[in-house]
Amino acid sequence: MKPRWGHVAAVVLGVSLAGVGCAPPAVAPPAIREAEAYSAKAARAGLTIAADAYVDPDKSKAVFGVEMARKGLLAVNLIFNNTGPKKFFVYTNQITFKDANGQSRPRLEATHVAAAVEGRGLAEGLGTASVGVGMVGLESRSSPSAVQRYLNVSLAGRVLAPQTRAHGFVFFGLDKDRLVTGQVLVPVHDTADDRILVFEISIP
Repeated sequence: MKPRWGHVAAVVLGVSLAGVGCAPPAVAPPAIREAEAYSAKAARAGLTIAADAYVDPDKSKAVFGVEMARKGLLAVNLIFNNTGPKKFFVYTNQITFKDANGQSRPRLEATHVAAAVEGRGLAEGLGTASVGVGMVGLESRSSPSAVQRYLNVSLAGRVLAPQTRAHGFVFFGLDKDRLVTGQVLVPVHDTADDRILVFEISIP
């Protein structure tokens, strides 16, 4: 059976935010290849996960309209290909980026991404363990449409059925040095064997 492509997107439920300032540019659909075609990938138990980091300025502008790294953001498109008979669940909220200095950075919510792209001074230190502390007022000023742009392309927690493909972006904050070398850690639940697999994917 040929694997099916599934677009992974989050849905806004009951969001009521007051928009101010300039909205970020529209987000274009990214080019997707087979997970096995990427150099940055990891495979276990019939599941391959590739990480396509948008660190090149032209590549970033083609999808997001801006250089995400200049905004203090690392955008990574994760591509999944489940060719085996097992079913997996992706723990999206637990995906992290560990940079070359060993610092772990959590996945950012779409509200944080929209705020950083709009240039509200959230670039430096956005991805540290304290992300979100004191940021509620800032992030809530992004309009629903601005947040929706990033929700539409973001990876949502989901089940990967056998013979299924999927993809979606995860975003991380960069430090003041804009260090983009490291590993994306993706925890996945192998439902057949009831175990957690952590895929470690080196980028760029």
